[in-house]
Amino acid sequence: MTRRINLRQGDILVSTDYSKTNWKYAFVLTADCDLWNQKFGNYLTVIPIVDANFYIENIYCSDQIQSEIDRICSRFCQLNGHSIDVDFFYEHVFTTDVEKLISRYPGVGSLSELPYLQDYRDGKINAIDALKGVCSVRNGNFDKRLRQALTTMRLEHFFLNELPSVPGLGFVALLRMPTIFDVRKVTLAVTDMNHSLVGEFAYRGGSLSDGLRFAVAQAFANVFSRIGLETSFEQDRENIISIIVESLQSER
Repeated sequence: MTRRINLRQGDILVSTDYSKTNWKYAFVLTADCDLWNQKFGNYLTVIPIVDANFYIENIYCSDQIQSEIDRICSRFCQLNGHSIDVDFFYEHVFTTDVEKLISRYPGVGSLSELPYLQDYRDGKINAIDALKGVCSVRNGNFDKRLRQALTTMRLEHFFLNELPSVPGLGFVALLRMPTIFDVRKVTLAVTDMNHSLVGEFAYRGGSLSDGLRFAVAQAFANVFSRIGLETSFEQDRENIISIIVESLQSER
């Protein structure tokens, strides 16, 4: 029988044991009607939430650095007169000093950002410092780039200013990483936790405002509305839109 507990969509769960939950904070996504009518089989659907600092280093900056590596890899793979593939790049090119690479492959162009990428690979610097280095050699503004990334966040991430009963400012809901969690391991308050044999590993920290919880749920639905579509869907859509626009222009 489903456990009766007074939860609603938009409640924020706080984990007391990350090893048991695999998240520190989570957004309850299960719909209110299912919660009220006990139609969720004891398992909540939740969206993990990370603090902004974790997101910046381990998701945003890491993704940006990998994109930089991929771009350099592509440049080497496209060099005329050299048979370089992705495996060769990572095994031989990416492990070689920049001066030697420029001498050996004169057509590759500037590699001023490569030392930062290599230091990141070797664990000498973290993703934030690596991206700062890349921005510096390109005369870019890291702060501006980061500010823009957090303001115009990608579709699968949702920025939250704060969480109820959680210290600090700035959090990010990871909409592409929904998971389930046993409601029997949740209490309504940290003071209610009894750490029984079964174990209770999370408590309700509070709830987001109605407008905000609806916005997060809607953003989640928007992300997953495209799941299952063929990879060519968006390209075909762009081509069709171009045809429509061009046909309208020709009629004028």
